[in-house]
Parts: sequence; C-alpha cells; structure tokens
Amino acid sequence: MKNSNRIHVPFEYRSFIAPDVRVEVFKEIYKGYPKRYSSMKLLYAFLNHNADLMIDYGIIYSARNNDDTGDLIVYGIEPIFSDRCTPAYRYYKNMHKTENFFQFGVEEMVVMDKNKFFEYLSQKLDLNREKGDERYWRDPKNGEELCKGLLDLSLEYMKKDI
Repeated sequence: MKNSNRIHVPFEYRSFIAPDVRVEVFKEIYKGYPKRYSSMKLLYAFLNHNADLMIDYGIIYSARNNDDTGDLIVYGIEPIFSDRCTPAYRYYKNMHKTENFFQFGVEEMVVMDKNKFFEYLSQKLDLNREKGDERYWRDPKNGEELCKGLLDLSLEYMKKDI
C-alpha cells in the first residue's frame, strides 16, 4: 500500500525549527537513508536558506537497480511544510517513528536512470559534471537552480495513483 508509512504531521509541527537545529536534523535525514538502504550512496545534499524558494531541502543518491544491472539516481526534493520536511522529521523522531519517515521518503523519491538524469541536467538546466566549472552541478551556488529543476522533473516522473 502506497504511503503506508506516512504519519500525518500537524501543521504546527511542520512550520518552524531553529536554524542550528535544522542543520543537524538535515544531516540526520541525508545520512539516514544510506544507513537503512545500503545501496544508496549520497551524491549531493542541499539545505535551502532562501525564504523565497518553497523548497526545504534536496538530496540525491546513486544506487543500483534490483538485479544490479544498471546505475540509478534516487532523489527527493522536499517542499517546506511537507510531511517530509526537516521539522516533520523531528516530529517523527519525537514519536519514535523515524523508520516510518525513511520508508515513506523512499516511497516518494524519484528513481531514474543515471544517464537520463545527467542528460536532463546538461540539456534542461545547463549544468555539467566538470569539477571547478561555474556550472558544475554539485557546486553549492547552483543548489537552488538544481533543486527547482529537479522538482519540475519529479512532476514529470511522479507516480500516479489510478
């Protein structure tokens, strides 16, 4: 059953978290997935600090498909006030339900072929894989643009409940 691990997080628990605590909570989140899913290797983590961007954070992992024949990208771009935002994680943690948070997160992440992912970055976002280049996709100054673009891409790849 899809979203079987989801817990409704009351809005008042999704709306604020102290900045220093938020950074530590974010670290717990992006380090938590590889601890639970050994095939996931962190490629990029972005914590948004721009109040005009309605994204809380973005995380990108590499992985192998189930039969170990292909390279995949697994990513999540979480909007602020969502049930997977940093304050919501703290709620899950206080409820002793962090496993549910990560299971729900994996259910909602976008999974795509690694080559198609990097093709999208270069063709649609004009980002590249050249370290040191100003358009390098992992450069922190490109984080907002990367996350906005991946949020758009996730809407194309969103699983539909029909």
